[in-house]
Amino acid sequence: MKSLDINIIYNEIVGKLQISNNKDIIAELEKSSSGAVTASEVLMNQGDYLINLKRNNPPVFNLLEKQIADYIKYCKQNGLNID
Repeated sequence: MKSLDINIIYNEIVGKLQISNNKDIIAELEKSSSGAVTASEVLMNQGDYLINLKRNNPPVFNLLEKQIADYIKYCKQNGLNID
């Protein structure tokens, strides 16, 4: 199984959001991890935010669908289950 690099995945997400002029989503994504104490909490909070884009902002979710799937896959590979 190919190992995923969360930094690359996150940078792809931010890059796509910048190109598509979704700076407000970038800000919300960053805000979703504020108050987190551990890296696991950051991953869980951001993963939850990304998954909720499917309901809250379908066009952005569709834009990032592959990266979100990779993000969730990375979390699962590291013992974090985001539903």
